[in-house]
This record gives sequence, structure tokens and C-alpha cells, in this order.
Amino acid sequence: MFSANFTSTAAVALLILYMVLTPALADGMRCGTKLVVSGDTKLEVLKKCGEPDFKETIKLLKESKQVHLSDNNVNTNVNSNTASNRSGANLTNRHSSVSSNDHSGITLGTETIEAIEQWSYNQGPTKFIKLLTFRGGRLETVEEAERGFSDDSE
Repeated sequence: MFSANFTSTAAVALLILYMVLTPALADGMRCGTKLVVSGDTKLEVLKKCGEPDFKETIKLLKESKQVHLSDNNVNTNVNSNTASNRSGANLTNRHSSVSSNDHSGITLGTETIEAIEQWSYNQGPTKFIKLLTFRGGRLETVEEAERGFSDDSE
């Protein structure tokens, strides 16, 4: 029914379409001929894309814990905070407390802070600015922001 030439041409066309669309569907960004994807380290991204146009560090208090020790009781306060990246989704704040009326003794405190880095790459006026978010030194997400711009300030 179909000739061998048509079948092989269709297979090649499907393969090319798959290769073109796959990087676009992945959570990644092209830097020339190289591709950065979720899970890459900051060093790998720097090697492939160079220095970003802008870097921002967001420090997030994940957990704050205070323990009050006395002869009669233990007073524990735990605050947990989580936040998502700059898009603002998923903001959670939890607080739990167990206390006593005894104010003698000693209070110990600990905090856990997580640094989230966001890098911006302006790829010019024909493309959108890419926002790369790193947690724990690894690329977590690649998002598009507003359209890029040309640097005519020189």
C-alpha cells in the first residue's frame, strides 16, 4: 500500500520532530548548542551558559526551634516555614508550642536556613528571559519571565 520510500521519509520526519520537541518539553534551557536541565550543578550551568546577567539569593528560614530546660518542665517551640520560588505559590507557616509556667532554667535555640539562588539569563529581545532556580547547589526549575531586551546602554 505505502512505498518503502514514503515509510522511511515518514520515520525520518517523526524522528526529527521528536528531537526538536523533546528539549522544549524538558525543564531546561539551551545555551548555544548545549542544554542545561534540572539536576545540573551550578558549575555545569556556568560551563555551558557562562555568568548569568543577574543573581539573587533568597534565604528561607525552614525551621526555628527553641527548647527551654528547667527542673520541672520542658518548653518547646517549633516554627516551620516553607516557600516556593518567586512565582509565590505554596507558602506555608506552621507553629507548634508546648509550654510551662516555669521561667527558671536555660533556653537553647536552633535555626535551619536554606539558601535558594535564582539566576537570570537575558537572551535578547527575540527570546524570553530565563529564570533558573537552584536549591542545594542543583538546578531545580527553569522558568520564562518577560521578553528579553537588548543592552543598548554602551
